[in-house]
Amino acid sequence: MVLSILGVAAMMTASAAVPATTQVWENTIYSVASAEDVNYANEMAFTAGGETYVAGIVSGEGFRFCPSVVTPVGVSSYVAKYDDKGMSAWAVTIAGAATVTAITTDAEGNVYVAGTLADEVTFAGADEQNSTVIAGYKDEFGAYSEGQKAAFIAKYDAEGALKAVVPFVPSILPGVATDKATAESIMGFAWYDESIYFKISNLEVADGKLYVGALYTGSTTIGEVKLDAAYQNVEGWMFADLASCSVFTLDAAKLENAEVLFSTSVKGGVTANNESTTSVAFDVNEGVLYASAIVSGTQTIKIGTSEEEKSFSMTDEGVIEYATVVAAVNIADKTVKVSKIYTQSTGNLNKDAVEKIAVAGDNVYVAGIAHSNLAFDNEKAVKGHGDIFVASLKAADLAVNWTAMSGVEEGTGTDNGEVFVG
Repeated sequence: MVLSILGVAAMMTASAAVPATTQVWENTIYSVASAEDVNYANEMAFTAGGETYVAGIVSGEGFRFCPSVVTPVGVSSYVAKYDDKGMSAWAVTIAGAATVTAITTDAEGNVYVAGTLADEVTFAGADEQNSTVIAGYKDEFGAYSEGQKAAFIAKYDAEGALKAVVPFVPSILPGVATDKATAESIMGFAWYDESIYFKISNLEVADGKLYVGALYTGSTTIGEVKLDAAYQNVEGWMFADLASCSVFTLDAAKLENAEVLFSTSVKGGVTANNESTTSVAFDVNEGVLYASAIVSGTQTIKIGTSEEEKSFSMTDEGVIEYATVVAAVNIADKTVKVSKIYTQSTGNLNKDAVEKIAVAGDNVYVAGIAHSNLAFDNEKAVKGHGDIFVASLKAADLAVNWTAMSGVEEGTGTDNGEVFVG
């Protein structure tokens, strides 16, 4: 991995040219033993003082990051800190089958790292003290299942000391277990397409709270809060997990006291159709949470203390109406400031995703991947397998200012496509 820091950052809009930049420093970490272990991009975060945190995959013999040594267990993850001049400060190993999916910092220089894990993963500080082991998801037979289905958030201080680790381990929904047992007792068999997971996509710290955006299936308990997704029940003997999403907060100090501010889930928690949430993203700005999710079917949408049900069409021919929900919540009293829904219909099995939201001045920018007509402007269609998009919305009413799409034709290869990173 080559890491470069530029002296000038630029925001590119549909009409603005990118200004010239000056490279301040560059460093390289050789962290993987095989090309198969390389991921698309490494999560990065920065402090107000110019320090840089980077997280990534590490395999093989690991690497030295003076004064630290990163030693993996199989294919593991790491978090490394550079000072404002690009010199190595410290690094820690997240030892075990784990992948970092989000990272952020706070005003004190603490770093918060979220990711997924498979079985047992060991966390420790740069001083190798306060070692903590957390375990992943186990199936109904008590065995760790394949894949990284559980999640974690770890907090390190500016010196690399481990301050807290919180696991998010999902379980099978009670309704699935009950319906499956009933089918087996009556018919002698049941088919269950188990797809249990909990994945954190966004982190942000504001006013002593850590904001977390997560997409999940099954049932996950976070302290006093229970996040239940949904499932599909077809003719009483075929079952499948369906995804829901939430944006919730934890006290930044100890990663405790969860509170949900935004969520989407299939109405009633069970349906005969393939209805779900495909993605979630958010930003916090001046006491307001801006959140977005893409959903289909009949959904219960919770925005602050408000709750409503919305239905989106699904035809027998396989044309599905996908809705991009965008909402702003006043954090202090949990009231809805404004919300808006944009829709597009498609038979394309590739699902659109919102990846990032950023608030700047009077505008809200929503970015992601589109695979058919753009929800924010149905007249715009993708080229090839999909396009990266950005939509500029007015913060006051979430009306569209403008939209832009990458418009890249990737060719006919099935492996070709565009990936949103950063």
